[in-house]
Amino acid sequence: TLLNIDGSFIKDLNSYHDCKEPVWSPDGDEILFAANPKSEGMQLYIMDKDGNNIRKITNISNLTGRADWGPNGQMASFSGVYEKHNRELFLFSENGSIEFITSGGDNLAPSFSPDGNWIAFTSYRDDLNNPDGCEIYIMRLGDGLIERVTQNDYCDYQPRWGR
Repeated sequence: TLLNIDGSFIKDLNSYHDCKEPVWSPDGDEILFAANPKSEGMQLYIMDKDGNNIRKITNISNLTGRADWGPNGQMASFSGVYEKHNRELFLFSENGSIEFITSGGDNLAPSFSPDGNWIAFTSYRDDLNNPDGCEIYIMRLGDGLIERVTQNDYCDYQPRWGR
């Protein structure tokens, strides 16, 4: 649901086929979200901030949602199957370009740093077959350097950068 700051109702954005995981564009004019309008699988869409001008921007198999929009206009998400431990992160843009940035490790839930140079994400890469083996990692986008951030006996899930 889209609301004014005073709590007054603007529009029910969820009316577009159970949209999930909305995130604002850096300039606040658009919303990136996941939806499955034709029951053909989840894909990512963009709409104007008033809920109009909806357009599909991905066509990727096994997309599950949870995307982020970086400060430079780049977007990130993941696709794959949990049971196969093959979820991978990718960067994409509204023009349809896609670049996978991980290979192996069962990675998900990307989040851009405020400067757009890093992505935080969840991964099972160091404990692949343990359902509680996910930890938080960061990746520098310039050279692909990956560093582990957490070390716990429980799953650290869905990081978000502060502003």
